[in-house]
Amino acid sequence: MPLDDPKVLQAILTESFHPTPALQQILRDTLGKDASKHRQFSKSVSSWRWPLWGSAFEDMTTEKGSGWVKERLLGPSAHWKGSADGSGPGPIFQMVEVGLKKERSILSEGGAILKGKTGSIVVTVEPSWRSVNVMAHATEENRALAEKFYSDVDGWVSKHNFYRGQKIDASGRFLDLSGVDYDDVILPEKTKRDIFVNVKQMIERTADYEKFGIPSKRGVIMAGPPGCGKTLVARALAKNLPCTFIWANVKEIMENGFEPIYEQARELAPSVVLMEDADGFGLDRRIGGLNPRLSELLNVLDGVVENKGVITILTSNYAEMLDCALTNRPGRFDLKVFVGPPGPNEAQEILRRNLEKRKVVFEGNPGILRTIADTLTSRGASGAHVVDVVNTAMALAVERGRGQGLRLVVEEKDLGDAAVMVGDRIIQAEAEEKSLVESGLMKWGEQGPGWKFGTKEES
Repeated sequence: MPLDDPKVLQAILTESFHPTPALQQILRDTLGKDASKHRQFSKSVSSWRWPLWGSAFEDMTTEKGSGWVKERLLGPSAHWKGSADGSGPGPIFQMVEVGLKKERSILSEGGAILKGKTGSIVVTVEPSWRSVNVMAHATEENRALAEKFYSDVDGWVSKHNFYRGQKIDASGRFLDLSGVDYDDVILPEKTKRDIFVNVKQMIERTADYEKFGIPSKRGVIMAGPPGCGKTLVARALAKNLPCTFIWANVKEIMENGFEPIYEQARELAPSVVLMEDADGFGLDRRIGGLNPRLSELLNVLDGVVENKGVITILTSNYAEMLDCALTNRPGRFDLKVFVGPPGPNEAQEILRRNLEKRKVVFEGNPGILRTIADTLTSRGASGAHVVDVVNTAMALAVERGRGQGLRLVVEEKDLGDAAVMVGDRIIQAEAEEKSLVESGLMKWGEQGPGWKFGTKEES
């Protein structure tokens, strides 16, 4: 079992730890002179949970009627680097997020003498790698009080979990999703409906799934070329879904693995876990060989611990290169949606909205937007390419000296020249990709190039 499992308490005999003279004195004063009866009970709290635990440690021991009273604070010097009498610097506190743009101070190093209904214990806090060690010191006779301390903190965290219903990343940082909504997602209506309606219904029907014994874990794969709106869709989902939303990128996944992410998701269900760029951890094992991260994900999705009320969303640029255990195994990902390049109507709308959003003054025939949209989509432009036309046109307008105070005038010629420049970049990128195909390093999938290292398709 992982050390940060809430149910794990490690009972360690006195002989297995060696407190400093300062802590020995505190233990003798608090627990009694007979050191042979002193015990240390240790719990490792994962770093993402420590803001919850630290907040509970502060609030539970100060709220009247909780059954706990904080009698004295201890500095880290009293634990491992203090003098014999425990004098020295006081406890060290840190600021942690407890909401979007909302912080509070919690203990990060040090401890306290806590008085319960049946006696006193000494609690010390020591940071460790990706976790915080919380040690409750008590006598063997008062063992139940130490265990009650851990149980009470867990209960407090469950009742006052400020992550529940929030939008966070995998490390517990709160996400600012202001300025994005469903209307900002410019995709064909069927694609939008497939994503937004289905995922929203999955969340809203969780209770019904459980009532009728239908597995309530569900999954969605959003696939398509880069720059076509998958991240924007994810941001709109995160902001508007009535549940906890946990956003994990490849860096967090490769560093910490999947278990901490799903530990959060299960505790905060109903929840959605969104993992970007599944190509980074879900490459087909027939191509990439042994893939420990993929094996871990498959185990988390269908392992011993059931992910009730947890929906998983994967995004991928090259879905044809994902392992079939992700894409074809029934029950893991029920919905697969292709988020592709915009059509002429969508491209025109992207141009129009971006000109409005940037608050530039457009001078020219509005019909140029449709002409540019038709040209770009005929070349396979992504939504990001279309946005880049507006960015490039604004840069040209600045170079041509058409900034009027705080206003920037973009003319028809600026947009036309920008569309030519972006179109040339698309052609150049496609030529580079085709040269890779011809070299045998890449093959073309159904929706474009997909990586297949070291192989060449035989004609």
